[in-house]
Amino acid sequence: MTESILPSTDRNDRPSVGERRAFFGAVGSLLGASVLAGCAEGSGDAERESATSAAVIGSTPVKWVDTVDVDLRSTPGCVQSEVVVARGFAAINDGGGGVFSWDATSASGDDGGTVIVATPMCGSPAGRWIRLYSGPLDVRWFGARAGSASFAAQNDVAIQRAIAVATPVGGVDGGRIFFPQGQWFIATTISIVKDDSVILCGPGGAGIWGASGAYDHHSAKLLWCGGAAVMVDFASTMRCGIVGLMLDGGGTATGGIRLRTTDAPAKGNFFEDIVVSNLAATSIGVHIGTDPASSVNPDVAFNKFERFWILGGAIGVLQEGNQTVHTVFEDGVVIWMTRYGMQFLGGDINVSRCFFSADASAAAEVYVAVRAQYARFVGNSHETVCRTSYQFEPTTATLLRPMATLFLGVRVLYQRSTGSPRRIVDFQQDGHLTLVGCTFDGAVVSNAPEVYLAPPLMGYADTGLVQEIGSRYLNGAHAVVAPVAGAYQAFFSNGSPATPPFTPVLAEHFSTGTCHKLHNGSLQLQDNNNAQSLLLGTKFSTYLGQLSISSTEARAGNLLLSVENNGGSRFTVNFAGGPGFYGVTSPPATRPTVTGSRGGNTALADLLTKLAAFGLIIDGTTA
Repeated sequence: MTESILPSTDRNDRPSVGERRAFFGAVGSLLGASVLAGCAEGSGDAERESATSAAVIGSTPVKWVDTVDVDLRSTPGCVQSEVVVARGFAAINDGGGGVFSWDATSASGDDGGTVIVATPMCGSPAGRWIRLYSGPLDVRWFGARAGSASFAAQNDVAIQRAIAVATPVGGVDGGRIFFPQGQWFIATTISIVKDDSVILCGPGGAGIWGASGAYDHHSAKLLWCGGAAVMVDFASTMRCGIVGLMLDGGGTATGGIRLRTTDAPAKGNFFEDIVVSNLAATSIGVHIGTDPASSVNPDVAFNKFERFWILGGAIGVLQEGNQTVHTVFEDGVVIWMTRYGMQFLGGDINVSRCFFSADASAAAEVYVAVRAQYARFVGNSHETVCRTSYQFEPTTATLLRPMATLFLGVRVLYQRSTGSPRRIVDFQQDGHLTLVGCTFDGAVVSNAPEVYLAPPLMGYADTGLVQEIGSRYLNGAHAVVAPVAGAYQAFFSNGSPATPPFTPVLAEHFSTGTCHKLHNGSLQLQDNNNAQSLLLGTKFSTYLGQLSISSTEARAGNLLLSVENNGGSRFTVNFAGGPGFYGVTSPPATRPTVTGSRGGNTALADLLTKLAAFGLIIDGTTA
């Protein structure tokens, strides 16, 4: 239905101020206040906006139509800058209406939302209805409707139409696509390919919990009702992303977000204030990295995930590809995964201030493969009920990871009481590992989880260094430094001993210059049947403690302790005999007894008495 408002030629008959306000109030109810106010970047056509104002004050005719999809398409424009107000897209007040101005010279294609071709046209194939707007594109302008799975097919079409309009010519400016509050059902993958600055956005608040513990749905939600597929696919995009949206997999989607490359890089994408939940049991919440099917390996770089929730499925985050670098995960929640919270198969790793709690059946909350690069874990918090909080794929002779790994301020509350081994950190890789200010809590003493540190030094002589500074082990948690062919350093860790005591177990040999400092703790050295002497320069310092070197198995000819200086032996203790000095290799096995007469020699008597006092001899002499 079309209504005309024809202006009068009499100035006294023009609309009053009150009438003009009523008109804009009606238009505002059709467009939404955010559009009229320009809630995001971008601007409309100033000429057409002035034409709208001019129409209201009487210089240009204004028409009203019920719908864009039917009525506007059948309403030809004949006058340049003629204005039409549509009450809705497919139905009145469905949110898809708006203000359109006639451009008599335009021959642009009908994009289903911002450019509408009217048929029949007034005597010329040229001319289009152009939507007047500022700010983001609204999916309702292209026919999307919320609230029912029956709208899924038209939503799939509408969203892709909006993406096509948001895609900038030349890849410079891009655009935001706005989803108002509500449930927006989709059944096919939203595909964004080689675009620049296309952002899917909602009103925000995607991660808000209600008082009852269920989600408080103040945000917009994309709700999947299709088959086994990924919900949103970003391929070789630049500066694209999702902000303020929930992605609900409907129990069947196999992925939430896929960020990949084709034959071009994927850089600068960002995902903020998002929730990915209710995916299929075998799903991957976020999958980032080079497409394995691609014949090239372009960069996936400088991408960011911030304020995100990933709930349930098999793997929360899967990162792969050697060229996946400088991706940042911050302020996230990753819970209820059945395999891994985050799995890093390649690229460097930056995870900060994230909370993890995987399902009890999961292998680990964080998994780092040997193909991964530098790793940094800062301020993360874990409530672990699965086997391992951080699992590092073991190094082999052919698969090495001589990269540095940093734990800074990581807190783990380990709550698993069954199965073996129970490990907070399982580190068996080649690179340096540094732990600073971490807290490892076994919850109860009987859990006794390990921080298992065992760099095997498979081929890099300058790696395999483990350093701890200010770590705290509580309620049965303890460090185990198993056969290490590198060095271990602990500075001011564990201010008070836990029960069982904080007892790092070190084996093999230590590198030159290794320094160990313990406060109110103990350091145990154990050869594990593969004894090697301590190298030069190693220093052990204790404060009100003791240094004990022992072995559970004595072997003839093997040294228990050797003190050397520049290669020359000064003092040795071996299993076959007692202590030896200055290179003596076969000292007596037992303390010797000195016999015979001292012949009244006072000095000799004094010497023998003092050697006996040191326990070096038994004085069996006579006067």
